Order: sequence, then C-alpha cells, then structure tokens
Amino acid sequence: MTAHPRIGSIWAVRFPDDPRDDYDLRVTGVFTRDNVTYVETERLDNGSLSRRLLEHLVGFAEPVSDEALHHVDSTVTRKSHKGTTY
Repeated sequence: MTAHPRIGSIWAVRFPDDPRDDYDLRVTGVFTRDNVTYVETERLDNGSLSRRLLEHLVGFAEPVSDEALHHVDSTVTRKSHKGTTY
C-alpha cells in the first residue's frame, strides 16, 4: 500500500528560516505515469497551479488535517458489468 494525498486536502509549506515565504496549497489531482506519482496543487494565497513529484510534496509540506492522506492499494482489480474479473 502507498499513501497518497487526498484530493481537496490542504497542505502547509513552511520555511523555518523565513516564515514570510510560508504558504498553503490544496491538492487538486494525483496521478501516476510510468510508475512516477505526481501531485497537482493550487496555492491558496494566489491561485497559482503546479505539478510536483509526490516525494517533493511529502518531503517539503505537511498536511493540515489528519484526513489529508489515504492509502491506495497497488493491486487494483477491475470488474466488468458481467462480473468477470480482469
């Protein structure tokens, strides 16, 4: 299992040496491409959008609430409308 940020969750980016640069962001999307997970975010202070690696978000920001993360099972099973698993 892997922990991914929950879409809509708020994260705080803090700079201990210069708190004037602190900001909060909202997660607007999470996706994986070629086994690399990206997180799309929107800054709450100015609305700017960005895309960053999951590792960068988790490494440099902290969730504002306890519900900011959810666990994703890497073995997803899809079922057709007829109940056939593939």
